[in-house]
Parts: sequence; C-alpha cells; structure tokens
Amino acid sequence: MALTRTAPPTVEQLDHELAKLSIEGYWNTIGVSPPEPKPRADAHLWHWKDIYENLFKASEVVNLEDGAERRSLRLCTPGLPWRSTTETIQASVQMVLPGEVARAHRHSAAALRFVIEGSTGYTTVDGARYVLLPGDLVLTPQGTWHDHGNLSSHPIVWLDVLDFPFVRTLNGLFFEAFGDRSQAVVRPEGQGRRMTGPARPAGTHSPRAGVPFHYSAAESLSILREIPVAEADSCDGTTLEFVNPINGGSTLPTMQCRMHRLVAGWHFGRHRHTWNTVVHVVSGRGRTVAGEKTMTWGAHDTFSLPSWTWHQHQVLDGEAILFTVTDEPIFTAFALDRVEERAP
Repeated sequence: MALTRTAPPTVEQLDHELAKLSIEGYWNTIGVSPPEPKPRADAHLWHWKDIYENLFKASEVVNLEDGAERRSLRLCTPGLPWRSTTETIQASVQMVLPGEVARAHRHSAAALRFVIEGSTGYTTVDGARYVLLPGDLVLTPQGTWHDHGNLSSHPIVWLDVLDFPFVRTLNGLFFEAFGDRSQAVVRPEGQGRRMTGPARPAGTHSPRAGVPFHYSAAESLSILREIPVAEADSCDGTTLEFVNPINGGSTLPTMQCRMHRLVAGWHFGRHRHTWNTVVHVVSGRGRTVAGEKTMTWGAHDTFSLPSWTWHQHQVLDGEAILFTVTDEPIFTAFALDRVEERAP
C-alpha cells in the first residue's frame, strides 16, 4: 500500500487522529505507571453493634418467603470503584430466622460461611447437610448447590464471603436457581462424600474424612492453641491455615482462610502484602493501624485491609482470635504475591 508523502503531523495532531480510530500511542503512557501499587481505598471497620441492629431491622421487613434470595448486609469499603469489601472479595453478614429456609441455588462464584452467633443453623451443600455452631467454617465451592436453614428457636448469623467481584471482573458470573426451595438431604448431618488427601501439616486444619466442606470451631481452636509460640508469625501471631482436604492447597482456588491468635504484650511487626484481606474478630479487643487510620476493634467486628497497605496489630488485653480471608491464591497463581515487613 503506497502512502502519500505529506508534511508530518505534530504529536498532538497524531494523537487526535489515533483517538478517532480507538487507538492510543504508547508514548502517552510513559511515566503514568507508578513504581508500586497504590491502594484504591483506605482500610475500613464495621462495628458489630451497627451490623447487628440493622440485621434485626431487616428481619422485620425482608421476608425470605416473599422472594428475597438472602437477608444479608453487604460490607462496602468506601472509595472502591464498585461496592464491595475489597477489589476481589465481597463480605456480608447474613441472618436466618427460626424455621426459615434461604432458597437453594448455585453460582460460579466461590463462597464460604463463618458462623458468628446461634446454633443448629445449617447449610446443605450438594445434598450433604452441615449443622453449624459459632466459629464453624463451611464452604460452598464454585458450582455447588447450597441452601441454608435454621432448626433452632433463635436467629443464626454468619459472615458470608464470596469472590464475586473477581469473578465479575472476568465476566465469568453464572447463577442458577434450584427447582425447589431446598434440595433433598441425601447425606444428613454433614455425612458428605468421603474424600482422602495428603496428611495434615502442622498448623493447618483440614475437614474430617466424610465432611469435606465443614471445619469445626472446636477443632480449629484446639489446633491453633497447640501451635508453639516460637512458631508465631512476627506480624500475625500464631496462625492456622484452613487447607483444601483434597490437595492440601488453599481453602478455595481464589481464597485462603486463616485463624490467628494474638496475645497482649506481644510486639507485632508492621507489614504489607499485595493480596487483600477481610478480618473478622472472633474474640478479644485490640487495634490495628492501617495506613494513616487507627481502627479499635472488639468481638464480632469486621474490617478490610486493602492490597499493599501497611498495617500493624496490637491486643489491648488477654488474647484475640482473628479469622481472615484473603485473595492470596490469585496473586500466587500469577506470581504477583509480594510481602514487605518492618520489625516492631
């Protein structure tokens, strides 16, 4: 193709012509990329009192029998480009009233539930029913049918965490309603498919054989307290990893769950990492300095720690137990995981 020679345009004229063709010259991006990631939002703390009061208000006006899929309050960190807890994770707090059933469905987003309050609520996953106690963790992996119910006379409340924002970014969201309100329970009381996997390394928790999606709170805390102080992480205290029962890997392909024990008087270091974190306070009181913000937290509070944000914990008295969910598996899969630490 022969080109007619004309006087060369200015850079500004060339940029203007390229814009008409939905093209941009790479020279316009030089100096635009920062030398390191910049958090898009500050850390944010949600107090349990505020969540709990508004869940009860919602229980008076949101009826699961009238078409509401779930009675949940989404925790949305201010400043993010979309309403979510982190750029890849959505955390919510859900309440199921006595006798209620949250209808069965499945989706391509992975999810997990961590019980905050109440007992004998349940989640049914692919026909296996898991009856839950406070501190229990139950998974609903990608594509599994799941519904929830409450067999007790008191409300049950749990933390829901999904990789919904990440899957949405990939345009990979699928959702399917079940034919009935709840699925048939073919394996009652958590008698799930028997699975075998690698031996459990020290400092990890894998579900018992036959209950692949349920991690017992009693077992989690027992294992956590067995971890020697000498093995404590300098920034996060003694740490328990919730591992996949089949391959010993991350809890879910996109999310890693952990439990941490922090004791008053320990001097924790300051660190930051590329993955995002949702922190739920199981018990205890403390404060976390994240960036320029100081968050003072207590039992059942929840807070977000955005990617690449410096943070440091302090326990105010006794001990604190923290449950965390991160998107570390995503960063690890793409070799984007990076950590920086500073001594206390």
